[in-house]
Amino acid sequence: MFGRKKTPKDTSYADAKKAFDKGDYRTALELFRESAKGGNSESMYALGNMYKEGLAVSPSPYRAVEWWSQASDAGNDKAQYNLGLAYLNGEGVRQSDEFAASLISASAEAGYLRAMYVIGVLYSDGVGVEKSLSTALSWFLKAADKGNTNAQYRAGVAYEEGLGTDVSCEEAAKWYGMASNNGHADASFRLGILYGDGRGVKRSDQTAKKYFRKAADAGHEEAAQMLKDMALE
Repeated sequence: MFGRKKTPKDTSYADAKKAFDKGDYRTALELFRESAKGGNSESMYALGNMYKEGLAVSPSPYRAVEWWSQASDAGNDKAQYNLGLAYLNGEGVRQSDEFAASLISASAEAGYLRAMYVIGVLYSDGVGVEKSLSTALSWFLKAADKGNTNAQYRAGVAYEEGLGTDVSCEEAAKWYGMASNNGHADASFRLGILYGDGRGVKRSDQTAKKYFRKAADAGHEEAAQMLKDMALE
């Protein structure tokens, strides 16, 4: 929940985080407040999260936004992301796709992994920004390289379907494989299809079944049906 931007001399933040990790939210709240008064953006971000979740306080999206806004103004990338989601969903603020996208983009540019994936989704759907499948893919690839499973899957879809790039089932199989290894059921299913069809990989019913089974075990209904169909062949 909390990250890397602790101010070296700010013992209040360190003590607050320890209290939070122990579940002592009331103590954490007071210490985060003390730290935030001193300008610690991580404490501002944490206070926003506590108001969002209702930890030691009554849940308040408005107070959450107030604290995230302060942290965002101080350059906290995680707060920028959370504030962007608030504007995207109209929680505690007047809904604005454009302002949401600008905040999430700033967070992504700062290297926050979740924002890197979500800004890709926004470009893919044309929400708050001009739709650009190539820009979406570039963000998916950046997030995928850093291990974001959903981004790995979306990169695979882009290469399989030619969304913002030339079709390359080899690249699709690579990204599906990474996402599948991280437990993404849809990626396992699509990789099974590629093996069954011999697109981008050497055709193998046995390998296809392996990935269908992996997806089915994770609750993927189409994969389970594929296994049944293949058993009847």
